[in-house]
Amino acid sequence: MTGIERLKILSHGSKNKGLLKVIAYLETRPDMDEKYLNEEKTPEQMWEYIKKKAKEQAINGCATIDDDVVYVWAISYFLATNEALGLNKTSSSTPSSTTKSKSKKVEIKEEQKEQKEQEEKEQSQISIFQEVN
Repeated sequence: MTGIERLKILSHGSKNKGLLKVIAYLETRPDMDEKYLNEEKTPEQMWEYIKKKAKEQAINGCATIDDDVVYVWAISYFLATNEALGLNKTSSSTPSSTTKSKSKKVEIKEEQKEQKEQEEKEQSQISIFQEVN
């Protein structure tokens, strides 16, 4: 498996458009392919690193970051060790599976909530023909 294939697999199914845009850029960098194979690195953790860097740039809780800067941060994430970046080494494997399971649970709960709301809406609707009897 190539590093680019690994990135595609790990980011498959993500609904985070920002993350997917960064992954699409990283796929254009075959010179980084070997770095993408690092088991210590994940797309989710890369995204957390990018968010951390953006928060550092924020003024009054707001930051506007150019795409090129975000891409540099993504490349930097893959070039440096997690220790050098100040990232928790164990967070690369455990939270990604935990995050995925939590996000799936949240999705299921949201779907159930939407279904329940739809059912309640349908039950509360009165047809004009029902009142004619």
